[in-house]
Amino acid sequence: LFEVFDGLCDDFNVYKVETVGDCYVATVGVVTGEQHFMAVDAPTPNSPQSLLDSMANAKDLVSFAKAMVWGSRQVKKPVLDTPALLRVGLHTGSCISGIIGTRNFKFSLLGDDVTIAAAMEKTGVPDCIHASEDVVKLVPEERWEKCKVHEAAVQSVRSFLLSV
Repeated sequence: LFEVFDGLCDDFNVYKVETVGDCYVATVGVVTGEQHFMAVDAPTPNSPQSLLDSMANAKDLVSFAKAMVWGSRQVKKPVLDTPALLRVGLHTGSCISGIIGTRNFKFSLLGDDVTIAAAMEKTGVPDCIHASEDVVKLVPEERWEKCKVHEAAVQSVRSFLLSV
């Protein structure tokens, strides 16, 4: 299943951060630099160009998530011979990224927004994309359904579902 996801990364400007158990952690715009190449005259964080970059990243993220769900349907669970069911959680925001360790190096993402993304996945519905309101605002053209307000460890988050 992860081979299918790995194969989709380049199509959507996605960087695979890690797999943790059966969880696939990926990001758009943090590492690839595709939309956020900073030049001397780079846009300020609240500029129209920055908003367009964020919208492009969110669109790539949602498109990747949809492709993940479709791809998971092509993979059969051993013994049961039924399609793998996938929960996807999405959030957008800031994070700290970097290499952790001095012996076994590991690239990692840290921060409240990373925690919220994990909560979206954990409370998601199989074969749906569970996203925070922040993602939905950046990709409003999708057919989002209001879900509920989640009390994440760091803040309350209004969430939405997208059936795939």
